[in-house]
Amino acid sequence: MRTTTTSPADAAGRSIDTSGVASDWRARGFSCELWIDPPEQVRQDFEHDVDELTLLVEGTAQLELADKVIKLQAGDEITIPAGARYTVRNCGEGPAKWLLGYPLLSAAQAAQPAPQQAAPQQATQEASAEQ
Repeated sequence: MRTTTTSPADAAGRSIDTSGVASDWRARGFSCELWIDPPEQVRQDFEHDVDELTLLVEGTAQLELADKVIKLQAGDEITIPAGARYTVRNCGEGPAKWLLGYPLLSAAQAAQPAPQQAAPQQATQEASAEQ
């Protein structure tokens, strides 16, 4: 049995290729996750320590960023810079579907071992030896 899915469409009715967006973002060093906000959802005063890619896949929304109000329609992509405080509102009657992306670990970062901590027993023995 063959199943076909319809991709969400942008404001002009063009299909948004979400898998193509994910591939593009990976090539740019970003993750790609789907988020869905119900009608009237407000995400207020967010701030991240890394850049965030945002693409509205379906619905209408409003982004308040750097004292500007930006109205978004399906197909609009925006980069929110690290450290920027922002608020997002779903302005539509239906859900707002988003693709959100954050920087992926570089190969060098992923290959670095996590810092080692002394095992509790070893730390206790070292403390006893010092007394």
